[in-house]
Amino acid sequence: MAVRSRQSVHAGGGCAEHSRRVRYHTDDSIQIKYYDNPERFMDKAAFSLTGDMGCEHGGGVSCAGNSAKGPKQSFLGYMVYNRFWFENDKYGLTIGGGQINNPGRYLVLLPPINGATATSGAPYFTETPEIPIKPGHIRDV
Repeated sequence: MAVRSRQSVHAGGGCAEHSRRVRYHTDDSIQIKYYDNPERFMDKAAFSLTGDMGCEHGGGVSCAGNSAKGPKQSFLGYMVYNRFWFENDKYGLTIGGGQINNPGRYLVLLPPINGATATSGAPYFTETPEIPIKPGHIRDV
């Protein structure tokens, strides 16, 4: 069995448009290869778990929730995947999914809908934290 983990923590400024904002962010992952037998049809199997959490405050937004200081800017998410390799790594199958809660669009990347870019924006999905996402949770399975 092989285990690999990675942690990344950030605290401080990081928003050029809003110099008074402070961000806190952590990304944590663990990968476990729990099966490795090149003599079998299914020759490898591995599992990964990733958790992400962050928020920002100041400059018109708040970590704790919607308040007089501004709308909530936070992110909480996880992803879980299991990968299987077959016939000496010739084929593979990955099963998994995740969930995020990002009501204020903290560090969100705009999807490239109809040629939209981070600069142009998209009418279907705004980066404005004052406009809530409905239903507020996004799932990937």
